[in-house]
Formats: sequence, C-alpha cells, structure tokens
Amino acid sequence: MKQINNPDSSVEQVNNLYSSVGSLVSLMEHVDTLYKLAEQVEYSDSSVEHVESLSSLKFEEEIVIQRL
Repeated sequence: MKQINNPDSSVEQVNNLYSSVGSLVSLMEHVDTLYKLAEQVEYSDSSVEHVESLSSLKFEEEIVIQRL
C-alpha cells in the first residue's frame, strides 16, 4: 500500500477530478441539447417539404380548375 506523503496534493487531485467530471457532465448536457435541436431542425425540414408538396398540389389543382 502506497503511503501518501502530501495529503494536500491528493485533495487537490480529487478536487481536479471532481471539476473534470463536472465539466464532462456539462458537456454531455450541451451535446444532448444539440441533438434535440438537430431533431427539431429535421422535423422542420420535413414540415417544409410537406408544405411545399401541399403548395404544389394546390397549384396543380388550380391549373386543372382553369382548364375546366
């Protein structure tokens, strides 16, 4: 078993580790937020495509009505 010569150094190492873990948790929260934003953008893209297809159908409907 290794004897600790400098307990202050060990406390500092534990504090650094604790700080690093806190930073990692914060980073993971930011990554989670980015994934959620990406999902919203993907949903928005599909909504835009849906609206565009509806607009296209409406335009085609108007052309058919004009021909009648």
